[in-house]
Amino acid sequence: HRYPEQFGKVLSQSGSFWWAKDREQSQWLTDEIKQNPKPSIAIYMNAGTFETGRGDVGIIDSNQRLYQVLKAAHYPVQFKEYASGHDYFQWRSKIVEGLEQLLPPSTNL
Repeated sequence: HRYPEQFGKVLSQSGSFWWAKDREQSQWLTDEIKQNPKPSIAIYMNAGTFETGRGDVGIIDSNQRLYQVLKAAHYPVQFKEYASGHDYFQWRSKIVEGLEQLLPPSTNL
């Protein structure tokens, strides 16, 4: 978010958007994006529906909230929910989907 000219694409799997450093508000990044959007960043997100229970808000809840903020700010964003938890099997099987969404197909075959 702070350097969109250097990082124009984001692939997030089970993003910990609930997390906050000492003295910062939970979901601070979501609030920062809401206040200062930069919709030139393309984003693919996924999370498991069983990723719950991190304090006040879980991974799935914070991902859903961030997705709504990004969508309202007109980011090119996709969000997928899967019936899974916080696990390597889900990430391994879904990373290809995210890369396909963010990277154009190669014409040099």
